[in-house]
Amino acid sequence: MSSKDMIRIPLTPNMIKEAKEEQVRFDAQKTWNKFPSPNNYIGLLGEMALDIHLTSLGLDHEWVAFNKQGWSHPDFRHNGLTIDMKTTFDTKMWNQKPKWDIYIMGHLPEHKEYLEIRGWLTKGKMEELMEKAETSEGSAEGCARVIRNFGNGPRTDWTFNDEAMFDTDELFSSIFI
Repeated sequence: MSSKDMIRIPLTPNMIKEAKEEQVRFDAQKTWNKFPSPNNYIGLLGEMALDIHLTSLGLDHEWVAFNKQGWSHPDFRHNGLTIDMKTTFDTKMWNQKPKWDIYIMGHLPEHKEYLEIRGWLTKGKMEELMEKAETSEGSAEGCARVIRNFGNGPRTDWTFNDEAMFDTDELFSSIFI
């Protein structure tokens, strides 16, 4: 993937501070923490950046409140679609079981000057890639199975690299229209 295929959304120190403060409030109301980390705020930071970007483009969308109980709502809604923003320091998108219509991959470089939107996938494409990887010893077409243990027993995650992703141009020509 070349840098022209990525969308870079500028970040400010204030956005990072706000995301960290909101994450503390969110953590305080949780009854279960699937993966405690001092970096959990980057999920909210990715949502904030995408919301700002979509608003700057004049695209109608709903950003669903971040500080919510449970995981029963998507991050965004647009034209009847449910959208999940996946933000990580990694250059691969991580997921467990696809639930929403669209998944957008946000990469946060260490310098945190901008968020890179690297690509996106539909729920159906994720499921197709996961099935191919499952029947190909755990890896196929940019999708890989990763089994991790966070103390509660093994958990299966899936990664999707740039090879698996749809191009960001298609995101804004066929999804956010």
